[in-house]
Amino acid sequence: MAILFAVGLLAASVVPNLGRGNDAESRGPRRVPLEATPNPKAMPAGKAARAGVRTPEPGDETLSRLLRMRSRLRNLEVDTRWINGEEITQHFRATMGRGRLIGEGYINWSRPEDRQRAYVEVIEADVEEFLHVCDVRFDGRIRAQVSGKLDLEWQGMRFRQMRATMRGDGKLHLSAGTVSATRLLDNIARFSGIDEIRTLNFERGLVEGAVKDGRVEVENFSLEGRDFRLRGKGTVTLETGALDARFEIAVKPSLAKRSRVAEVRAAGEALAKLVGGEDRFVTVPLPVSFGGTLERPIPYLDVPGQRMLRTGLEIIEEALTTSPRGRHKSKY
Repeated sequence: MAILFAVGLLAASVVPNLGRGNDAESRGPRRVPLEATPNPKAMPAGKAARAGVRTPEPGDETLSRLLRMRSRLRNLEVDTRWINGEEITQHFRATMGRGRLIGEGYINWSRPEDRQRAYVEVIEADVEEFLHVCDVRFDGRIRAQVSGKLDLEWQGMRFRQMRATMRGDGKLHLSAGTVSATRLLDNIARFSGIDEIRTLNFERGLVEGAVKDGRVEVENFSLEGRDFRLRGKGTVTLETGALDARFEIAVKPSLAKRSRVAEVRAAGEALAKLVGGEDRFVTVPLPVSFGGTLERPIPYLDVPGQRMLRTGLEIIEEALTTSPRGRHKSKY
């Protein structure tokens, strides 16, 4: 289960609290999907609900998941002992491709409804092998190694109950690598006008976050390369893989000046002239966030609400009507 948390952390970012209804729309942005989204009423459960037919609850897949996970780990060693008449697992280890997984904790098989705990260390595991072990489908290709530590606790031994009750935190580091063939980057490239972003060769990566109430909350996601910095925040629901994500990207002027968007090119040229070099970064506004799932992220256009537009216009008007001298003049 610790692996599920790590996989969620590898995904991405959060969208601010978005309101619903006319009043909420006036306060903040609303989201318009840029791709077709599934109609819940057209799904089997939706059709059954309209027909008044009860559908069975999805079964718990604990045994099948454990068997798949065990088959994808190598050299698995589990230290389980009888302590005071109870069966306790305190240590476990395995290899994942060229990397390793080491864990210690207190998992009481004799009291499955008690709180359980595990501290997991991931050491230079291939990211794609890591995802494969977790039985999670990501819509892109990642070539890198991941190392880090996770501190987790949960209740119960069935996967559904474990996902719903899991709490903890973790920090993962990514080695130099490449990420490509994902809708996330394709849409960031689309709105920034920088086609090179579709494939990112990064030098380092960092993922920090926590898990609670069945969701991974990514507080800090970053990939950094020679001429870009990609950052984000987000949530991933453990049960369904549902994604709620937002990114921002900053690029060096040399990359910005190759954009198909005139405003981005102009910003890159202006910054290069202002600082007299190409070492500063230009932040590219991205009016999109991502929903959907890890396997199929869906881009949403964030349309400002009426109040946000009014506030923006007031700021622009004040900037235009206030003289440079008046803006910096002290009131004392």
